[in-house]
Amino acid sequence: VDEEDVPVELKAFARDDRAFAREISQSLDIGDDTSISHADFMACFLGRRRQEVRLNVYDLSKGRAQQLSRWLPIPELDGLWHSGLVVFGWEYFYCGDVICALPGRTIFGPPCKHITLGHTLRQRAELHQFIVQDIKPAFTRDKYDTLNHNCNHFSDRLCGWLGCKRLPKEILQQHVKILEAPFAKAVWPILNHVMGGSSVASSKDVSSLRCHSVVLTRDSEEPACRVGSELIDDALSDCSADL
Repeated sequence: VDEEDVPVELKAFARDDRAFAREISQSLDIGDDTSISHADFMACFLGRRRQEVRLNVYDLSKGRAQQLSRWLPIPELDGLWHSGLVVFGWEYFYCGDVICALPGRTIFGPPCKHITLGHTLRQRAELHQFIVQDIKPAFTRDKYDTLNHNCNHFSDRLCGWLGCKRLPKEILQQHVKILEAPFAKAVWPILNHVMGGSSVASSKDVSSLRCHSVVLTRDSEEPACRVGSELIDDALSDCSADL
């Protein structure tokens, strides 16, 4: 290519690589002062953006876990943890059904803490497809187990796919700590009753959450991918109509 055929703007970039990088950063909306890896740059170039992944943590015992550990033969517990993963502006959790809800507006009340787990370059439609097609069959009402197959295992599974940090060990492996305690099997029904236990999966009517939540189904790929927009909008519209 003859030099005179090269646009003036490209000539300027060739002379000033910083100006070129600055222009690209602005066009990709990643900011002038942001340090970005080659992988992230290519992802942005392909239309992907880093999305923050956060864990909402709830104490199902409502502060009573510490009191229980004083008079029951179990290790001292800070709480009986339920978790929901917040990404793309929605909170995903498992309580017998797999739910997509407005962050912090679930049957569990306000979260007691938030934990930032990093970022993902995945997209929302991909996440819904992964949930519906790949892991929802393993997270159903009949497979819910308060200790060994619960909301925290679901959140951790999503974290592994999103490529962010996994759940903190004290949350994910809380059941191990409980089961290793003397008389754990005898004591657990009491704890199960206090925290709601399997009733979260069996007796709570998730349809009552339709004002702020949508149950992710695997009827077809398309409805699953629409959850973040049209189905949520429909649910919120229904809620407004009832008010």
